Amino acid sequence: GLRQAHDSAVDSAAWSDLKAHSCLHGLLPEGWDLHLGNSTPVRYAALFPPRGRQSAWSNRGVAGIDGCSSTAVGASLAGRRVTLITGELGFLYDANAFHLHPLPNDLRIAVIHNGGGGIFRWLDGPQRTGKAASHFEWQHDTQLRPLCDLHGLIHERVTDEATLRVTLQDWWTPSDTPKVLEIITPGEQSAAEYLRYMETVRG
Repeated sequence: GLRQAHDSAVDSAAWSDLKAHSCLHGLLPEGWDLHLGNSTPVRYAALFPPRGRQSAWSNRGVAGIDGCSSTAVGASLAGRRVTLITGELGFLYDANAFHLHPLPNDLRIAVIHNGGGGIFRWLDGPQRTGKAASHFEWQHDTQLRPLCDLHGLIHERVTDEATLRVTLQDWWTPSDTPKVLEIITPGEQSAAEYLRYMETVRG
């Protein structure tokens, strides 16, 4: 059935956005609200069933990625325990959200860092133009740690599934400041695994 095809596709996938989202959604504790950046995190979240009774929130801004961090910070300030899954472009775009001090402690931000605008690698339109890399994606070498240091955010960086799973074991434990987990994934491989997943579940 569909569930078996899903499990098979995820289990056999190489390290990629798909694997990272599988780990995050599979280990998200009960009692934490889930906030999602646009556009890729929303699409991946739709592939994984919610655990417990967590709420899922997202918002669509003018550019598609603005306001997601601000919304997550606001919800956390209102007393919610919030996990935000976002991409590195959305995280950088809405960095003003973290100018607030002191920031709420019960805020966890998972940043899928796949090299800039990964969704455009699996949308047919941009690929047909032959200009996806130059006109749709943003290839960059911006480092997230200095931004986290500026705002007093705890920053961790992982580059493989095994390390991610170990890090997530105590990532949601109480802390004095919010935590940012930067998850480095290969952009081209992530696009290929997503398309392979879709082919598998379509049968």
